[in-house]
Amino acid sequence: MTKKLFKLLVLLFLISLQTTDSKAQDFEEEEEIVETATVEISVQQLVALINQTDSDIFVQDVVVTHQPGDEKYLVDKLFYKEFVIESPQDQPVSLYLYNVQFDLGHKQKLVFKDWNFLRLNVINLTSNNDLIFENCTTEGSYPIRIENCKFAGIFEFDGDESLGNLHFSGSHFGNKLNLNQDADFVKLEACLFEADSLVLSSLDEEKLHAQLDLSDQSFGVIELTGLKFEYTTLDFIYSIDFSASEISKLNLFRIKGFGLNLTDLNIEKSLLGDSLSISGFVAVQNFDFPAENTNLPWYNLGGEKLSLLLEKGQGRPEIFQAKTNQHLASTLHYNELMSCYNKINGMYQARGDRSSINASYIEIKDIETRYQKFKYDNEPSLNLYIGYHLNRFLRFFSDYATNPAKSLLISLYTILIFAFFYMISYSDWDGINFNYFVRQYMLLSEYFMTEKSLKELYSADIVEEREQFETIKTHYLKNRSEIPLLVRGLGFPLYFTWNARQQLIWFVYSKIELMHGQWNQLSSSRKTIVGTATAFSLFIYFAFVLLIKFINSFMLSLNMFLAMGFGKTPESRAPMYLTVLEGLIGWLMITIFTITLLSQLLQAW
Repeated sequence: MTKKLFKLLVLLFLISLQTTDSKAQDFEEEEEIVETATVEISVQQLVALINQTDSDIFVQDVVVTHQPGDEKYLVDKLFYKEFVIESPQDQPVSLYLYNVQFDLGHKQKLVFKDWNFLRLNVINLTSNNDLIFENCTTEGSYPIRIENCKFAGIFEFDGDESLGNLHFSGSHFGNKLNLNQDADFVKLEACLFEADSLVLSSLDEEKLHAQLDLSDQSFGVIELTGLKFEYTTLDFIYSIDFSASEISKLNLFRIKGFGLNLTDLNIEKSLLGDSLSISGFVAVQNFDFPAENTNLPWYNLGGEKLSLLLEKGQGRPEIFQAKTNQHLASTLHYNELMSCYNKINGMYQARGDRSSINASYIEIKDIETRYQKFKYDNEPSLNLYIGYHLNRFLRFFSDYATNPAKSLLISLYTILIFAFFYMISYSDWDGINFNYFVRQYMLLSEYFMTEKSLKELYSADIVEEREQFETIKTHYLKNRSEIPLLVRGLGFPLYFTWNARQQLIWFVYSKIELMHGQWNQLSSSRKTIVGTATAFSLFIYFAFVLLIKFINSFMLSLNMFLAMGFGKTPESRAPMYLTVLEGLIGWLMITIFTITLLSQLLQAW
């Protein structure tokens, strides 16, 4: 006992020296706490340390443990006992907890009760047990600061009086943070909620528990920034609870969690949020917010996370998200959920956030389509069947008339698909079919087997055309007595154009002529050169033919898609029925595209 008393006296002396030096500092600036060697003290010694100081109470570099003699500070709460430390003075005090560790046992609670704080600074504190500030109040403008702390147990503010400013930063919470007390300003930034499964498993499984509980209170401004809630396999644990609270302004930024309860939350002035990653549910029943001053883009809420929390007497509330047949069977709850969706969609319309309007509307229609499928499965009818599949087509083609660009792109794909079928069929427009390639093959073979030049082969292929223009020259242009000058004048450009084209073609053929004889008369080196040149020419020729065929097929497909044909089509047999089918598809797609485009234009007005 003498040894412990000596340690306490040394500790008091050191703290008195630190207190004298600390009073001269400006506490509006950030305190820099340097960790030093810690001293183990009991709850009794902690109380003695608090009571022997004046309005500025410093507790630093100590480990508080449960030791013999501490029982007199235990208060019986019928089912459990807790250590209670009451305020040493009636007037406001400043409490500074620096590099302090509370290790009273996991099932023990330490309660600071009925304190009136000028300042409360909790820096680098570690608590292995529940730590509660009960019926505490604040005076002045200094915020309560909890920085770089680690709480293995529950950390809680509980009371009927309103607090001023609370600022949590860089802290770890292994259990729960409960703010069961009104406050003017609450800020949490860069905090980690570790979700210790061993600790949380002791909670009542018949209820849902939030790691950050801000429910049933009245707050001025709440700012939550950079919070991370680690995932837990316990299905009765979720991240944040705002239910039934009154908040003037709420700001949510860079939050990663798995459950957000906004049930019965009333936000009076503004709601700002971004970079929210909520993987589980967002409960929104009776969630009231100012539509004009709410800026929470839909990508923070999308993914069918909106839900209702259905109370089940004393049991755990059920998360209703209209994803299962059991939920879809409840028409009352389904209608309530869709009302929540439409309320949020209306907020985006009031703000003119077109991206969020469209994205939320698509999710609404996806759920409605699923509901149509559920009704058809239970009561099949042709009307439900057609309605369900039309909705599926609208989702695929235009995202329910919200995406004209997607409609246009799918229409282009449709035109190209039909153009492919037209390419492998015969068209009167280009005359390219099997017989065409047979004729070209015979000409090419004749070129290698005979001594005919390319000019002679080409001339033989256009004998009928050449005879026609030679007739124009000899019978019409030279016959001046029987034909008026004006008529002869019209014939000159026709013949001149044809003749110039033939002269140009013959010139080109003369320049690319390679063989000058028969194939079997060529030397081996000459055959190599001619064969290579022929292969290259055939490649160019087939590429040109395919290009012509593609252009012809694409124009035919485009015409059928846009105009449903123009009388007799250049296709015959089976391809002719393809043109009819494409015309019907084109009519439907163009109609939907037009409606989609108009709906987006009207939104801009």
